[in-house]
Amino acid sequence: MIVSDSSAPVGATSVNPTRSLRRGSSLSIAAQSRAIRNVRTMRVLDRIAARFEESGVPLMALKGAVLNMTVYDRPDQRPMDDLDLLIHESDIKRAFALLEDLGGVSSETLVHGDFFPRFQYEMEYTVGHIYPVRIDLHVRPFRPLRYGRVVPTEALWASARRMRIDQGTILIPSDEEMLIHLAAHAAIHACARRSWLVDLRRWVARRRDAIDWQRFVDTADRWRLTLPVREALVRAERELGPFLPADVLPSLVQKKVTWRDRLALRQAPRDAERPVMHVLVSALTTPGWLFVLGYLRRILIPGRAHMADWYGRRHWGWLPIAHLLRWLRPLLSRVAVKKRRNVETEVSTFRRFPRRAKGRRTDMSIELQTVPAPQRWFARASQRPPRRRSDVQEQELDHEVVLFDPVSSRAYRFNKTAFSVWCQCDGTTPVDRIGRTMSELYDTDYVVALDHVEQLVTVFAQTGLLERETIP
Repeated sequence: MIVSDSSAPVGATSVNPTRSLRRGSSLSIAAQSRAIRNVRTMRVLDRIAARFEESGVPLMALKGAVLNMTVYDRPDQRPMDDLDLLIHESDIKRAFALLEDLGGVSSETLVHGDFFPRFQYEMEYTVGHIYPVRIDLHVRPFRPLRYGRVVPTEALWASARRMRIDQGTILIPSDEEMLIHLAAHAAIHACARRSWLVDLRRWVARRRDAIDWQRFVDTADRWRLTLPVREALVRAERELGPFLPADVLPSLVQKKVTWRDRLALRQAPRDAERPVMHVLVSALTTPGWLFVLGYLRRILIPGRAHMADWYGRRHWGWLPIAHLLRWLRPLLSRVAVKKRRNVETEVSTFRRFPRRAKGRRTDMSIELQTVPAPQRWFARASQRPPRRRSDVQEQELDHEVVLFDPVSSRAYRFNKTAFSVWCQCDGTTPVDRIGRTMSELYDTDYVVALDHVEQLVTVFAQTGLLERETIP
């Protein structure tokens, strides 16, 4: 439920990211798993928003995070695979530094050193080692390459609104531009998920009276996004029934659409599986021949760091071999036999917290342990003290502790630091107090300690080691 906040600036709204469920409700295993991930993801967003706000770096949330804060009433309703965040291109270095200060790690290797943000409009980060959250950091709201050029740089920013999460405040798009973004994103991915169409219907149902429909149509046309927006809305109404005002789709149909628009949208869902066509279509549909030539040059002659990912060995002829493998990839991918592998979920447990060093960012080293895939339970860490199951057996060894679950007949190995967190899950100690205790015990930053404690409590919950209580 969105509530007003008297301390926020005029036009701002406030929202509780971990909106509680009705008392006495019970969740299916899948719904509980979604709720666990969503609460963890929203807490990471709140920390990021607070840090960016403190540093004066504008930050905008897109898609799932905004929807969960505005139109979905329960944390188990709409899954979030990642956080989509938008920044100004001029703030890239500061944004990277802030994310890395929060423990964010980027393992993405660019095709060329300057490929981002000129030709690639997002970078992937992960925050958290125990229960990582993926972040897609955007400098443009849309792909493919054509949309990055034809959509104005001020798109979404000019009419953005502020929203309070918990500790932090973040920007969200206006009602009209949010609908454009949701529709274009769905169409670019061929409306592959029914949930994206449901998002459109829910957004319209919640914001119908507030949306200026003429402005919506005109903005989609001005941004050259009429075709993807129209395609997504037509698909949504065909599968879910009518939900738009009667004159919206006819108004979109009347707008001009070029062959470049059609070609770009046709190719967009196939970019990953047809990389050669992706490059060719991008070159044909993107305006600015000098820009396109620069793009092609960087695609044809990638940087050495990118080529190192194609061939692992290092000798005098490694670079030509890497280029050969790269060019043969489309052929090899067609004849390769797909193998199914049973992969167990790996999570991380604590090692000893390192002591704080002046002038250096504190981090917590971790140890990988193998545990089964997520089970049921809902970990609302700071709102409800976690309670460990009383029937779980504990056996202390030299440098670790083994927990045995008699129900699943599984054993889990944890080091002493993780066991210390486990012992504090007594049903009376909130997670924030556990984080404070670990921060003082190991002389580390409280925010870092709390983040790791929340991740570990979530892992305890998903592996079934905590009490499976009804969500309040």
